[in-house]
Amino acid sequence: MTPQQITCSKRIRKYLTGDLSADVRAYPPFPGKEKEYLRSLIATIFAATTLCPVGKLSLSEEGEVAEVEIGEEGRGPIAATALGELGGWCTRYQGILDIGRCTNMPVEEEEAEEGVDKPKAPEPQPEIPYLSPLAEGEWSATTYSHGGPPVAVARSLRYPGALSAYQLAKGGTESLASLYIGYGLPRLAAPFCMEAPPAFEEEPAEVHEQADMPLEEENAIFLDKEKARIAEEAANLPEPEE
Repeated sequence: MTPQQITCSKRIRKYLTGDLSADVRAYPPFPGKEKEYLRSLIATIFAATTLCPVGKLSLSEEGEVAEVEIGEEGRGPIAATALGELGGWCTRYQGILDIGRCTNMPVEEEEAEEGVDKPKAPEPQPEIPYLSPLAEGEWSATTYSHGGPPVAVARSLRYPGALSAYQLAKGGTESLASLYIGYGLPRLAAPFCMEAPPAFEEEPAEVHEQADMPLEEENAIFLDKEKARIAEEAANLPEPEE
């Protein structure tokens, strides 16, 4: 899977056929087979819908994510009733940017040339870090009580069928799971409209035809070449015997 495949998978809406070797018939053309398209969808949904309760994981200065056990760093058990609001949840992984990567490409410094004004490069998209808060309008959260330990559930409004559930058992055991059952396509605010093809190229510059050479001049060039060839052949002939 490549960043180009992830980027293209976000620009098309195509249901899966179940044949991993099938072509992805869509526009813009997808650079791969259905197995790469499926893997791109999984990566996008996985990064966007895998959640965890706030405080269950910690992020080190080196950017590494580690689980915080109960009793470490003053963390106590997280009650499911505290996760009935979106503020109790956060994303587990980094988000995928529009360029198909989780991080921006490193910027190479170029030496400025005198008298040459280079166009400004576009500003990179802000990266979506680990353990980010949930965006309003993209999630709903609630807590279910059914006689046993309550269960907190966060549902994705962008990817219907994606949810994360958390339960704290009576013995203090925490259970956390994320699940997705769906078509692999996000919900749109408006009907899907396929991308328009690229604009037609501009008309080429007018071609100026060269004037034809007069016949006498053209024949003169030909005769000069033939005379030179005959003279060269004559010079290479053996001298006649006396």
